[in-house]
Amino acid sequence: MKLPRVASSAAAPGRSRLRIAALSHVRVPALLSGLALLVWFSAHPGLDPEVFERAAGTSNDVFFERWLTLTAALFAGSALVLALRARRLS
Repeated sequence: MKLPRVASSAAAPGRSRLRIAALSHVRVPALLSGLALLVWFSAHPGLDPEVFERAAGTSNDVFFERWLTLTAALFAGSALVLALRARRLS
């Protein structure tokens, strides 16, 4: 099985372990953020805002802000973990 081009170039001999770790610390929050966007965005388009508010208990205006907050938290947490790992890997 062939590795994707980015993964194979990062895993090439001579690449540092820190670079490989950094790649993982970008992939995971990006994947989770995309999944959250897919789940939340598919929940409200096409619905009348009043119908959605009665069903969900909140307006559909808050989802984008919550998604941005979640995305920022995922990347900030990942950056913090990477900084802690970088001290150990260096």
